[in-house]
Formats: sequence, C-alpha cells, structure tokens
Amino acid sequence: MSTALKGTTLRLIVPKDSSKNVLATLGPASKVESMDTVLSAGKLTTDHIVSNIKEYSRLRDELFHTIRQFGLVRNARPASPEARDYTSTLDEARKELDEKKTQYQDLQSRVENLERKIEEAKKQTNRISEVIQAGFNSTDVDFSKGEFNRILGRVPARKLQDAQRALQKQFSDQIVIAPGTRIKDWVYVLVAAPLDKIPQALQTLLLYDFSQAEIPKTEEPDLNIAKKVLETGAKELAQDLDEAKGEMKRFQEQASERLNQLADTVQDSLILLQAVLKMGEGSMASRAFAWLAKTPAPKILNSLSKQGALFETE
Repeated sequence: MSTALKGTTLRLIVPKDSSKNVLATLGPASKVESMDTVLSAGKLTTDHIVSNIKEYSRLRDELFHTIRQFGLVRNARPASPEARDYTSTLDEARKELDEKKTQYQDLQSRVENLERKIEEAKKQTNRISEVIQAGFNSTDVDFSKGEFNRILGRVPARKLQDAQRALQKQFSDQIVIAPGTRIKDWVYVLVAAPLDKIPQALQTLLLYDFSQAEIPKTEEPDLNIAKKVLETGAKELAQDLDEAKGEMKRFQEQASERLNQLADTVQDSLILLQAVLKMGEGSMASRAFAWLAKTPAPKILNSLSKQGALFETE
C-alpha cells in the first residue's frame, strides 16, 4: 500500500497576476509544482456548477472515509492537468468507488465468515474435549431423541454426595446422576432428567457450586474421531482464511493507488469549479500543489485567502 509523505499538502488555485507573490508566501521550505491554466467549467451553467460543487464535496468526503475504512493511507498528489468533463468525471468516479466498496465488502464478508467458522470449530472442539475429559461419550450426552434431557458440569468433590442426595430426594427415581472423572477438587457429573424437570434440577445443582458445561451436538458416536474431524476441518478453514486475507491484501494494494488517484481528481475538480465560480469563466490562473514540512500557520492561510487564492489542505 502507498505510504503518505510526511507533513501537509496544499492544493491551490491562484489568480495568475498574483501567483508569484502567493506561492512565495509558502516559504522556502515548501516544494511547489504549478502550471498556468484557463478556468473553464465547459458548458455548465452557474446552477450546474453549484450543484456539481455539492456533489464533488460529498464524493470527496466519501472517498476519504472509504480510504480509512479500507485501512489505507491517504497520499495526496497533483491530479492530471488534462481538461475534463466535470459531470462525467463525477459519475465515473462515483461508479468506480461503488465498485471498490462492493469488492471490499465481499472480501471482508468472506474473511469474517471464515473467522466465525474457525471460532465455532474451536468452541465445538473444546466442548467435545471437555466431555472426553469428563469420562463420557456421545451416547451418554445425546438428548436428541427421547423425553430425557442432559446436564453436564462439575461440582466440588466434597459436595458431590450432598448434591446427589438433594436431587434424589427432590426427584426420586425421575432422575439419573452419573459421576464422571475427578480432576483435582472437582468431579464431573452427568444428570439425565425429564425435560420439564431440567430447570429445577439445575437450580438444585447450583446450590452446590455446580459449574455447567455446554454439551456438544455431534452425530459421531466416537468423540475422539469427532474431535479429529473438527481439528482437520479447522486447519482447512485456516488455509482458506490465509488465502482470503492474501486476496484482501492484494485488493488493498491495488485499491490504495486507484482510490488515491480518484481522491486527487475529485479534490482538483472541486477546487477548479469553486475557482470558476469565484474568478469567472475564462480567467487566467495558476494551479499549484505544495508539499509543506508542517501544517501552515493560520496567518499564512489568511494571507493566501486575502490574495484571492482558493486552497485545500490535507
């Protein structure tokens, strides 16, 4: 992607008879490119000039926003000096900007979609890993069929018996409690109960510091195989993501150059139309582009305005 020059750029339209004095105001540290021109809006009427100025201003702001949104750097440069049809230039620039935005959105959606899939694969892998760690298999935790639902989680080992007694007292033979693996001071438990009893069972377990785990949904009876399938899929998705990010980077590199060119053309067209409105059709003027080491002081900008210059800083 393009790298912006340090400092400030100044795009100017200056009356021809005062151009030398105006440009000298910028000081010896500035680098200036200038050329004489005859101001012309072509066949545009005053109303059309005013309308175009408004449209160019909106398009300029949208271009600057898009450059930032794409993660690019604005690198202001002189625009092409060739004469242009302001209306068609406006329409073509807007069309090209819309195309670039559509391309970016498509690529960004692809990247985000792959990131979501990878994240979900990781979460599912972690869920399966926890069930394996708990000492259960997919048939133990599957509740897609039948009238019973399942709750999986951990309770402190010292509270396991009390939790079991509380559940049996409350639900009698309506509930099944299966202890799983003990890890340090915690024991995994799997509770099976009728669908309408699950909320009550969970509330009872919470009284004994129960920490619930999410049960994964998988059709593979062997959880180790299911885990490997997910891990393989996640690696393939990661490769697709790398390719998508590479495509995005190439798009950004290409878009950076073109969007900066469009911004230069739009800025240049805008200030030229403003100059026609202020100085008049057919007036002699100088078009200048200056690179400044630092932002010009307000008194310099005021001096430029008093001498009849129109300018845009970036």
